[in-house]
Amino acid sequence: MGGVPFLQVRVKCKLVHVLESREPGDLNKFLPFEFDGDHEFLSGFQFNIFECGGIGIGLCISHKISDIFSFFVFFKSWAATFRGEPDQERPRFESATLFPARSLFGSYNPRNPIFKTNIVAKRFVFSKSSIEALTAKYYKATNTEKLQRPSPIDVLSAFLWSRIVAATMVEWKTDTAHELVHYMNLQSKMCPPRSEYSFGNISRAAKTVPSVGEGCNLASQIRKSINKVDSEYVKTLQKGGMLGSVGEQVQRVARGEVVRFTFTSLCGLPIYEADFGWGKPIWAGSPSLTFKNQIVFTDSTVSGEGIEAKVQLTEEDMVKFQDDRELLELVAPTGSMPAKGFINYNVQNK
Repeated sequence: MGGVPFLQVRVKCKLVHVLESREPGDLNKFLPFEFDGDHEFLSGFQFNIFECGGIGIGLCISHKISDIFSFFVFFKSWAATFRGEPDQERPRFESATLFPARSLFGSYNPRNPIFKTNIVAKRFVFSKSSIEALTAKYYKATNTEKLQRPSPIDVLSAFLWSRIVAATMVEWKTDTAHELVHYMNLQSKMCPPRSEYSFGNISRAAKTVPSVGEGCNLASQIRKSINKVDSEYVKTLQKGGMLGSVGEQVQRVARGEVVRFTFTSLCGLPIYEADFGWGKPIWAGSPSLTFKNQIVFTDSTVSGEGIEAKVQLTEEDMVKFQDDRELLELVAPTGSMPAKGFINYNVQNK
């Protein structure tokens, strides 16, 4: 089936009600089709009009053609085109020339439902002061000046992983490994660096394997893993090396050989720069997805002074995690915001 669905929907509530709760599961209603549903659309859009006159734009793009980083650049360019800006740079569809085409899934079907059972997504907002306190604690714990100061994402990743493990009493087994996987945009890692308008799947993962009883130095270990993804690493990828089979990796997780936690940071991306002529969005959020142990970081405000973590766990694990004392001491209240407009985004693993 060809074409791109564009739906216009009247929503029987006010936009402020969505902004007051901003629950990931509620956002799925504002998308043009079901996440990982039985369809072959590469993209789709839903224009939601609320009773108050506020609007929300729901977008889906298949992972066959784009990663989340290219997604936002496309959205920003689309808005600029809509405003009639003739000098706006357009996405460059060149990823096939940057990386060799190859089968990543093998015999594995990415629509396999092994991750689709009882997954719950919750938002946790960390204020600027909470992040600074955590960063100081983690950096001090390394007890050396030779290690690079961890970033806020390094620190929050280490903290959230440690609290999930502690709250859910995850059992460590000699034949089971934990992996912390951070998805990274490779455009700035290339030599020479590529334009942000290079569109496609131009991202790969940095992997950190924590030890039993890992302490605060995990943040620095994450930073080391991320730093290894440099221009030489990218050159190896472009020659077809290092990738392995995604299908094999997923099946290892399914068999219980690996407990994987995936992290994606969208902080600093042009999420809030898309202006269709009605003004810039006041909030952008991701719906509830189908993968467990997944964390997505975004700027919690337009000014970027805090970080919002959308955490996806099984229902059983989420009940325990959301009541963790150390977590609750650091997360900020999730209050309401003025009703202007929001973006609901989704990149489908298809």
